[in-house]
Amino acid sequence: MLSLSTCLFALLLIFGCTGASALEAGKPAPGLEIAMLDGKVFKSAEARGEVIVINLWATWCTFCREEMPALETYYQRHKDEGLRLIAVSMDDVGDETKMREIIKAYSFPGGVGHASKLKALAASGACQ
Repeated sequence: MLSLSTCLFALLLIFGCTGASALEAGKPAPGLEIAMLDGKVFKSAEARGEVIVINLWATWCTFCREEMPALETYYQRHKDEGLRLIAVSMDDVGDETKMREIIKAYSFPGGVGHASKLKALAASGACQ
């Protein structure tokens, strides 16, 4: 099982949001629904108790693209311990082909931000 410090480090590393402290350790994360590239919908309410890293990225974001190989390495190292990682593209509708091309290089699943319900995350103050 992943240690709490490892999980918190991963969340801080991956989210990189200035308001990440608005989320309280030990408290449930805000409810999210993510439209996955495979057509399914990930619902955080159905994954209570699991360690899930949500990485928000975009094809035009240089830093986002540079961190993807490190995320892949981290995911490969910890997925057998139960870690789930979902890379949610925040690109516009017209960029979906490019986004799909990039994400297929990685083993973790991808989601589509513009088709997802992520308002609870923004309302939590985690990404201000």
